[in-house]
Amino acid sequence: MGWKLILSYVIGTASVARAWSSAFDNLIGNHISQTLQGSISLHIPHVLAEYPDIFAMGLVLLLSGLLALGASESARVTKVFTVVNLLVLGFVIISGFITGDLHNWKLTEEDYKLAMAGLNDTYSLGPLGSGGRRIPLCSVYQPLGSMFSMPRVIYAMAEDGLLFRVLARNHTGTHTLIVATVVSGIIAGFMAFLFELTDLVDLMSIGTLLAYSLVAICVLILRYQPDQEMRNEEGEVEEKIHEAEKLTLQGLFCPLNSIPTPLSGQVVYVCSSLLALLLGVLCLLLAQWSVPPLSGDPGWIAAFVLLLMLISRITEVIWRQPPSSTPLHFKVPALPLLPLMSIFVNIYLMMQMTAGTWARFGVWMLIGFAIYFGYGMQHSLEEVKTDQPPLKSRAKNYRPGFQQCLYTFDLT
Repeated sequence: MGWKLILSYVIGTASVARAWSSAFDNLIGNHISQTLQGSISLHIPHVLAEYPDIFAMGLVLLLSGLLALGASESARVTKVFTVVNLLVLGFVIISGFITGDLHNWKLTEEDYKLAMAGLNDTYSLGPLGSGGRRIPLCSVYQPLGSMFSMPRVIYAMAEDGLLFRVLARNHTGTHTLIVATVVSGIIAGFMAFLFELTDLVDLMSIGTLLAYSLVAICVLILRYQPDQEMRNEEGEVEEKIHEAEKLTLQGLFCPLNSIPTPLSGQVVYVCSSLLALLLGVLCLLLAQWSVPPLSGDPGWIAAFVLLLMLISRITEVIWRQPPSSTPLHFKVPALPLLPLMSIFVNIYLMMQMTAGTWARFGVWMLIGFAIYFGYGMQHSLEEVKTDQPPLKSRAKNYRPGFQQCLYTFDLT
């Protein structure tokens, strides 16, 4: 989860920097892109950008340096960018009232064809005659917001031991996360330097959608888990009784207990994993199958009906399990349907991504798995199970780690 959050922040910073660089290049007549294309060309289509964007990388590194100076200095810069944002927006609004043409709000198909052919005055505003591809100048402050959050996620993971602990070091003078800020800035700058804006946006989208899907699965699982922290002596006696429970077909649809047990929690965990897998297969068929769903093809109908039957039965098993009655300020309603709908929509949108986007996302995840299995598992505080005090005494001396930081945002 944390590795995907880092991806979202890194790519968000890189994509906005690349977009701002493109907008600035357009303002000065595309001199930057033409110069770089003529002198430095990467020549790897569909993988890397046509030319390395030195301006975007420099912008990211500059903002990283501002964040490394301290929170107060960064706040001043943010205020300056906010003022610039408001000035630019005001200029656009006033200019629109003075020089705007109402005809541009009612473009026809003929106007679109003329714009594509470059035969009317709207061609300079983009292929749709609306300037939809142009990023306004006021978006310059957005990378600073993403970069302000990114080092804190890295710090939380490094403090827990999931990432290298050197990333959790603070500067003694400014008390900023100097190592995490510099490293994240270098990674974001490297991304903006090498990849096209569309590739960055797609990569950020797939990472964000997967993160939201994991959150929905966690909400579904945690709602049906027994409360471990509030268990008293009577609860410990009940747990021993629950451990003697056996899994039966009747117990899946008609549980005997009215409160969650370790067995019912394990049932929901397994069923949620199966549902995520089945929904992924269903979304893959809907997105990539060449035959339309309503064409009457026997193979498609058989696969579709089989998947729907399995999904509905597994969903019924989860619905039958006793939910947690722990009082919370907010609980996600309509379980288990609402999380499942969220997972379905997110996975379906992910299946619309190109093979290149999946390949880049796969490389990022392979790096994350290599760090986790090679370093994080051995050094994470959450994984240390030996020489620990009992549960009751450990609750008083527990040191919050990355997992507890994520639980802060739990909406179960």
